[in-house]
Amino acid sequence: MNPKRSRFLLSLFYFFLIIMGIIAALLIWPAYRDYRMRQEEYYRFKGLATDKRDKVNELRRNVNALEDDPSAVEKVAREKFGLCEEGETVIIYNPPPKKMPVSKETTPRKDQP
Repeated sequence: MNPKRSRFLLSLFYFFLIIMGIIAALLIWPAYRDYRMRQEEYYRFKGLATDKRDKVNELRRNVNALEDDPSAVEKVAREKFGLCEEGETVIIYNPPPKKMPVSKETTPRKDQP
């Protein structure tokens, strides 16, 4: 076989491989991007589900404590409803309200009387 012809066929084969690789990449890229987006969404929802499951377990523990433990009922009655036993004095402390920063508009200007 002629060396020029053989070199030409080899170059044509490599060119064909490169074109096929580019076409394959263009066809696969959108599917890969969609796969990555769905994978990120899956892990985000998995984290949310774990957080919700932990919250449900905590609420179940609280409900079980209120059903079985009288001290838990007493704690809720004291904290949320302000109840007390006979002879006890309840002192409620309300912290002073936070001072609002004075805006420039409310303070009189020095040049005004």
